[in-house]
Amino acid sequence: MARISKPIEERERLSPPQRRALILDAANRCFARDPDCSLRDIAEEAGVSRQLVQLYFPGGGVGPVADVLFTEFLAQAPWLLADLPEATSYTPDEIGARVEVIVGRGLDWAEATPGAWIFGPGRDLLGSGIGQRWEETQQAIAAMISSFPPFKLDDSKLTRTVIHSELRALEVLIHAWRTGQISREDCETAANLRFTSLFVTTLPALN
Repeated sequence: MARISKPIEERERLSPPQRRALILDAANRCFARDPDCSLRDIAEEAGVSRQLVQLYFPGGGVGPVADVLFTEFLAQAPWLLADLPEATSYTPDEIGARVEVIVGRGLDWAEATPGAWIFGPGRDLLGSGIGQRWEETQQAIAAMISSFPPFKLDDSKLTRTVIHSELRALEVLIHAWRTGQISREDCETAANLRFTSLFVTTLPALN
């Protein structure tokens, strides 16, 4: 893997927060290429030593770096559900309008994320370097959605499981879009249809 060419004197002028951000940006690119990348890969991508990466993210291996990236991703999740259109009832049209806002925000986030590495084959495999952490993140998002008042759901294990399955389907759609297999418009249309059906038909039938 090619090392980033950056003069050592320039790197030395970076503040600790800038160095940390440099490493996280490099990790984003590495995970986009390979979810099983190593700490050495991340260090080389950032143009720093492996020891420096471990200094900023102690604990061994890529886990501490991935934990920060997942935590940052999860911190964005409440924003996806904030300030949704007001509704006086739960008609399909009103639910669909809310879904469109959430999906649009989610795709905007994916488009702005370097490599959108979280979305793609192998990210949720427990044997991969980031699989367990991604599974925990998916479950946390499913729990957040199932307990979100505007959708008027029963926060149960079954509800969370069904939402979780749709989140995994959304991963596939986003990955197909980000790799040029489908357009953003097609991705957004499919996601809106799936999640509107989820909230209008599937989940009410379970509750």
